[in-house]
Amino acid sequence: MDDMVTNTKILKRSLQNLGVSKESIVCVYDGVEALEQSQSQKRKFSVVFMDHEMPQMTGSEAAKKMRTEGFKGWIAGLTGNASKKSQAAFLDAGLDEMIVKPFKQSELSSTIASAVLCESRDFTMKRKR
Repeated sequence: MDDMVTNTKILKRSLQNLGVSKESIVCVYDGVEALEQSQSQKRKFSVVFMDHEMPQMTGSEAAKKMRTEGFKGWIAGLTGNASKKSQAAFLDAGLDEMIVKPFKQSELSSTIASAVLCESRDFTMKRKR
């Protein structure tokens, strides 16, 4: 999820290049929508890519609420802010890892692999810091 349409298109295309089907990708543009989608009984998400700076509700706020509501999927933060302080705050909100934009395809691949491994073994891996 990202509030910038161009960033969302890049992420979506990158995920499709990794073999993720169009139907499996749900794009939202703010934290409120992300929270609503994570609470939906219609879909189960294995991975959420969450931007930090968004309107209505930040990625940190959305992640914290998602975790409070019981979301167990992998949450990867996407941010253009590479400062350790910013990343630490994002991870403290309940994210599993941070990816600094611009991201590499290999980073997305690694994130998906971590999420699938975690989900298939029903355990939580240590957060990547």
